[in-house]
Amino acid sequence: METKSLLLAHYVFTCLDKRVLSTFYRKDPERRKLKSFQVYGFGNYDRAAPSLKQELEKVAGFYVNGKYLYNKIRDSEKGASFIKLNKEYKFLLLNYLGHENLNDFLNESEIPDLEKEKQLKIIKEDGLFEDAYFVSYYHGVDGKIIKGQVKVYNNWKSIEFRFFYKIDSLIQIFMFIMVS
Repeated sequence: METKSLLLAHYVFTCLDKRVLSTFYRKDPERRKLKSFQVYGFGNYDRAAPSLKQELEKVAGFYVNGKYLYNKIRDSEKGASFIKLNKEYKFLLLNYLGHENLNDFLNESEIPDLEKEKQLKIIKEDGLFEDAYFVSYYHGVDGKIIKGQVKVYNNWKSIEFRFFYKIDSLIQIFMFIMVS
């Protein structure tokens, strides 16, 4: 199952970040003097000066939100156990380094085997616990069709039903939650 995000262990994300920055700085040693907002390309950065954001946009072919990436770095520096890269950002840093996917990075980097195993376990479990959302319709005894939502959480251990009733021009929401 293809997920829309990539969950990285703290250690793996830190190694990935260090490799990305060393690749960026290797092109010109003067880049080490740049401030974070210039490196990641957010706020009042100089578009004419080099930035990692510009290089990532060349690789990706789409707009890159530098503040999003900077915030992920900050989360890692604060000690977050996991860093979640969403949608188009999930392989962006890997592609910048010339890797097609995370397995390529793990195999070619000098990450200890224990950390590689932790990361692979996270990926395996992350796909299993993906939330699911469904739209439902109920045909009531009074002949009215009632719209609803069904949300499935925590590997089908929690299910939430919401039904939307229109009573006297007001929409009433009734919610049922089943937890095992």
